[in-house]
Amino acid sequence: MPGIFLVELLLGSLRYTGMQTDLAAMRSALGTIAFGALFEEVLYRSLLLSGLVAALRGRKWLAILISAVVFGIIHLSNPGASTISAFGNALGGIIYGMAFLGGRNIWLPLGLHFSWNFSQGPILGFPVSGLNFGGIFATEPVGSDLINGGAYGPEAGLVGILFRFVIMAMVVYYLQLRCGGKGDLKTLEFPIKEYADQERKKA
Repeated sequence: MPGIFLVELLLGSLRYTGMQTDLAAMRSALGTIAFGALFEEVLYRSLLLSGLVAALRGRKWLAILISAVVFGIIHLSNPGASTISAFGNALGGIIYGMAFLGGRNIWLPLGLHFSWNFSQGPILGFPVSGLNFGGIFATEPVGSDLINGGAYGPEAGLVGILFRFVIMAMVVYYLQLRCGGKGDLKTLEFPIKEYADQERKKA
């Protein structure tokens, strides 16, 4: 998210007007964003994605794509949503799906989801999927909504969408580090030692 901030500043599609501090608003935003991330990860990854993987007999990538499309469509009800914003949110669904199935727990996608939204809104001052949480940095979009996402936020702009692919690469890199480079992106199998040890103990 800081990368998006810097690129948009350099492109002139974001105006920075100063800094502000509202601790009460920050606490409120913290609770709202944490609850939203937890609710969505439980619903769309733990329940929907897991169910799709089972129904599709282990076809993980197909399950991720279907759940990501649903994730994008659901966000069309947010203020200022568009076809582009739905695509941007669907890419987020792919990121969290990769993290969930590749990391084999809810904590990695939950952490990614929360940190993206919290740094986006309450810290850097962007709208978060059409919702305004203020921000320590006072900012406003300038110029084309196609570049910066306008009132919806970076998910609806080309800069934010491109950074979604950067995060996908970072997730894969992290998972490969966890398993010593023995992961398989095609199957989303990353033999992380800690989990393998736990499974052996249970057996």
